Amino acid sequence: MNFILTVFVYVCLYFLSGLSGAYLYRRLQLISVAQGAVLGTSAYAFAIHETRGGTGHLDTVLAVVAAVAVGSVLVGLSERVVGEDYALLTFALQMMWSGIVSNWTELTHGPLGISGLGAGLWLAINPIYGYALISGVLAGGILWIMQRREPSVFSGATAVVARSSELASTVGIPPLLIRLQVGAVSGAVAGIAGLLLALFVTFVHPSSYGIDTSVVILAIGFFGLTGNLGKILLGSALLVVVPELARFVGMAGARAGYLQLFLAGAAICVGAGGFLRASR
Repeated sequence: MNFILTVFVYVCLYFLSGLSGAYLYRRLQLISVAQGAVLGTSAYAFAIHETRGGTGHLDTVLAVVAAVAVGSVLVGLSERVVGEDYALLTFALQMMWSGIVSNWTELTHGPLGISGLGAGLWLAINPIYGYALISGVLAGGILWIMQRREPSVFSGATAVVARSSELASTVGIPPLLIRLQVGAVSGAVAGIAGLLLALFVTFVHPSSYGIDTSVVILAIGFFGLTGNLGKILLGSALLVVVPELARFVGMAGARAGYLQLFLAGAAICVGAGGFLRASR
């Protein structure tokens, strides 16, 4: 039972992560390879503040706020860098983030990571059931809100900004503000996922939010770039359940990780192929 609940929690949290990435594309046509850094910012913000005598539940709010700030800045950069250049820029920023977190040992403990997180929170009473419930409710609730907000004035404004910042300015829409708002929403969703992931495993480590994680999130988000956002759940299940089942039947953890990356690459290839066919 614990195995099933653990996989369920991971599926929900990676679903939220993929949703944060897909939201950027659906609103502004942006492909970000730095969502792992946004998740990691939330996780590390909580971990660092807690190890320095933080006040428990206040740490969770500060962690999500940190992710919102990073998400806003990343998307704000798209005002100057667009298209494939933006994807390359976010890739570079993800690598820089990983380098900083791995080497700033005084703050992040470097490759050793930070353990023992969340001991003072009420979820520690019965973690597996509590996290399963909260993860499921948040995944379903955020999906419902985003689906309800698809046809809105804000989505119309983002469509204009995605086409051209100059056009948006001409019709009275502030492009930078719109981009910051989109980044804030995406950062909040990613921040919630990163925070809960850190609390669930009670540990943060640079490799947990590195480029591998960003690629997996990107692949999951590809399932929901168009159509119903609920399709992201299929991507999350594929990229979480299959590797976890492989570990369960005895495959080494490293090999299961490589299997996950293979599936992520395959998902991105299939998604990219679909876009190429649709554009012809």
